[in-house]
Amino acid sequence: MKFAFWKKKKKSLPEALPAEEEILPPLSVIVQGGTDAETLFPLLPDGSEVFGAVQSAAEAFPRLSFSDSGAPRGKFVLFSEGRWRAEEAERMLAELETRDDELLLMRAARNEKPLTEEELLEGAFSPRALAYAAKRSLYEKLPPALRAAGRGERLAALLLLSEHTAALDLYVCDAGENGAGAEEAEQWLRAFILFFDDIKAGLDERKYRFAFRYARRRIAGTYAELAAKNKTEELRLFDEFLKSENMALRVAAKERAHFIGILAKRAFRAPLWIRPVLSAIAAADRAKR
Repeated sequence: MKFAFWKKKKKSLPEALPAEEEILPPLSVIVQGGTDAETLFPLLPDGSEVFGAVQSAAEAFPRLSFSDSGAPRGKFVLFSEGRWRAEEAERMLAELETRDDELLLMRAARNEKPLTEEELLEGAFSPRALAYAAKRSLYEKLPPALRAAGRGERLAALLLLSEHTAALDLYVCDAGENGAGAEEAEQWLRAFILFFDDIKAGLDERKYRFAFRYARRRIAGTYAELAAKNKTEELRLFDEFLKSENMALRVAAKERAHFIGILAKRAFRAPLWIRPVLSAIAAADRAKR
């Protein structure tokens, strides 16, 4: 006799709940030395994340997210330095909501007109006169050493990487002073030269010339600054670095700045008579970076 067995009906599993969509901040701001928080932070959209600011600012601006580390998640990453001009900065923030360019350039000095990418690449590159915001996807292409570098090396690298750069007719802030010491600035330059060596084969002629010219100028300024401060060992190591990493840049810098040959012949000990000249050259370089 066969017994009929009722099969237990399988309970249908509940459908998986849809994953909560990550709420991204509208903007990421990387604060550098000299930023006037009182002029910028009140203008930022609610939920914007701020990196590098003192944590005490979190109490004054509870609608913003403050962090000392982590990766930016906003659509744009704004690099903040100096005193922001409220009216122009508001217009800039409105532009960021609609723009899809990889790199946006604005003025941080009273230039007569905004400089186009073409003009910057052809030689009118003065980082202190510029404010800028990069799309997060572009920022993430930077090697870590350049993300933490100074304004000049980082902006130069972003210009090399960007395929869509736009200049906005906005005078958004007055750039603050660059307080980096000679050794720190030299490390930033080393990082840029290594980056240039990695990507130079894929650069078009304009961008290659721009990167070479920028590095050559900064190399001369670095020799001058280290020599003026009598940093003999640091100079020797920097010279060895150039010989091993990019001899062409060293030769070009030496041809344009004859004092480099004088220093090399004297084991990088600057004679007293040339130090005022070196100090002037170093000051001119600091004023641009």
